[in-house]
Amino acid sequence: MPYDVNALTAQLQTVTTRNWKSRQEAAYRLGRSGETAAVAPLAQALATEKDIYVRMAAATALGKVGNAQAVPALIAALTDPYYLVRQNAMWALGEIGAGAQAAIPALTDMTTSTVRYDQAELTVAEIAKLVIARIEAAVTAQAAAQIAAQAAAQTAVSAPAEPASASDAAAPATATASVPAGAASAAVGVGEQGSFVERMRARAKAARDAARAAMSS
Repeated sequence: MPYDVNALTAQLQTVTTRNWKSRQEAAYRLGRSGETAAVAPLAQALATEKDIYVRMAAATALGKVGNAQAVPALIAALTDPYYLVRQNAMWALGEIGAGAQAAIPALTDMTTSTVRYDQAELTVAEIAKLVIARIEAAVTAQAAAQIAAQAAAQTAVSAPAEPASASDAAAPATATASVPAGAASAAVGVGEQGSFVERMRARAKAARDAARAAMSS
């Protein structure tokens, strides 16, 4: 369904003591819109919103949008006073993937933390390490895809053109995409079962496996 980013931004910025749930819902919907225009209002909410649940929603929504423009705001949120906002900001950086490389130094600083909050499934250090692994795997996969595209382009230029036969001309054209061995299977089932943490671990592993498969193909 289409999302009215302007209307949702107005809803997010309408601050009263009783409407935090409305602002929280606006943040989530802005994230689902996937629109680049949603980054600025979400980043502002993450930085200035007084309600912790709205800040949590804004961090999650920025990860859903997946735009690298959100990275500075998410890095700043790693020092938010409330730990769930910091945790959501970390996961959101992992969602952005290769575009979040600038966050790796800040996340690396967090890998030495021994803090485990009562309501958290993982320590701060464990989350940071998972997110770093996911970002690095996405960077590797991106590089592998670029190498594969360059190789395919060079092959297309150097390969001699073959005349089409009559049967080829009569047959409908079909396009097939080559998928590196293991890349498709690695993605199957990710996010479909297990706890939130298990899904994040599975996503990081799937990204690494896909990157390795692309590099070896």
